[in-house]
Amino acid sequence: MRSIYKTLVNVFVMHEYYLSDWKGNTVFDLPLQIDRVNYVMTKCSGDMTSINDHIKYVIPQSQIPIFQNYGIQLCREASGFKLVVEVIESILPDGTIAYTPRTPFPANINLQVLIVSDDYFIESVSNTKIEAPIPGAYYFSNENTTGVRTFPALTSPISARGTSKYEQGELTFSVGAIGQFYYDNSTPPKPKWLTITGTNFANENDRCLVPLQFNYQFNNSDNITNAVFNLKDNTGTIVYTNTLSSTGLLNTVSLDFSNATLATVPLTSPSIGYTLVVTGTNGYSRQFNLVFMDSSIDATTVWGMVNIIPQVTNTSFNLLDASNNLITRQNPDGTYVEAPVYEISVKSKFVVWRYMCNQSGINLQAPAGNSTILFTDKNGNIETLVPRGLTYSPAFVKGSGSNYTNIPSPDTDPIISIETQRIYKDIYVGQTTLFTNI
Repeated sequence: MRSIYKTLVNVFVMHEYYLSDWKGNTVFDLPLQIDRVNYVMTKCSGDMTSINDHIKYVIPQSQIPIFQNYGIQLCREASGFKLVVEVIESILPDGTIAYTPRTPFPANINLQVLIVSDDYFIESVSNTKIEAPIPGAYYFSNENTTGVRTFPALTSPISARGTSKYEQGELTFSVGAIGQFYYDNSTPPKPKWLTITGTNFANENDRCLVPLQFNYQFNNSDNITNAVFNLKDNTGTIVYTNTLSSTGLLNTVSLDFSNATLATVPLTSPSIGYTLVVTGTNGYSRQFNLVFMDSSIDATTVWGMVNIIPQVTNTSFNLLDASNNLITRQNPDGTYVEAPVYEISVKSKFVVWRYMCNQSGINLQAPAGNSTILFTDKNGNIETLVPRGLTYSPAFVKGSGSNYTNIPSPDTDPIISIETQRIYKDIYVGQTTLFTNI
């Protein structure tokens, strides 16, 4: 009998670095998913470069027999991947052509895929916090393990804006909009928020996938000499505790959970999330959702994990209907219902673009008509007034009129500078007219 495979789910990794145009428009400006998908397919058609050139999608070793037993295969797509499954075709009483998995699988099984970065390129161009207390990889899921999910995003909700000390590029939610934090160029620098379009971006709440041993990082400004670490399971029961006291400041604290009996991924049953509560001197109090990965995973190369469960709390994410048929089907009128499309939206690294002359003693002058975009600083360098996301596309900025000015884009190496609480990406240019109006 001929095997038939149908798509179970599509997962698009939508990264701003590749999915933007020369005017600064991005895929996130499009409110409809069908338009975002079409944008991705157009951008990644032919020989166009995509984020897939720098990441791999890998089934964890212990999950391979599960995929094989249920006839599920992993396939790379233009900017992400899809899961296909061997099915049996049937015609329902109303004439709908439906597809049922040839080997039925449990509704709560975990289908886990690692996103692996061998060259660390995705880390260098993605918007992540530099001074993060926990060195977590990303955990994406269609279930609410680490926060309530909103279809079609596999990301956790972005935190509401508070009174915390924020780092350039951090995302918060306030008054119905997402803002990205930065300091302006005044003296002293003033905190600002840039309102951005789009929703449900990958954020610090998603960086919760950790090995059983990792370092917790305090800032010196926290002035911590005493700290308590309590790990709670999903019932609120404390399953690990560690109390530390020092005559000096605590900075880097090594945490080892390997002797605790914890659920780790990959595993076949629904993932169990944990909560790490950290309290300390001067009223220090932080709380983190955590998902632990076992020692079979090389944590140094894992950028993230996608954990897909066939039937979940938010039924919009379900891969199967109540009769165990795939969502994809052919209606009696000949039209098709496509498989669910999940999205992982990633903002580019948010940095001040600073142009410096590669010849000593030469000052640069910002091009006329762009005073709202560029300025010449006290050192004779040209800076963007507001940080910008890194981009693969040629970069243009719109001045006071209708013209666009071409500005050189930064390299993608991980070198950045932090000065007066602003994060810079330096671009060295010659004493030539590189900024031309078009």
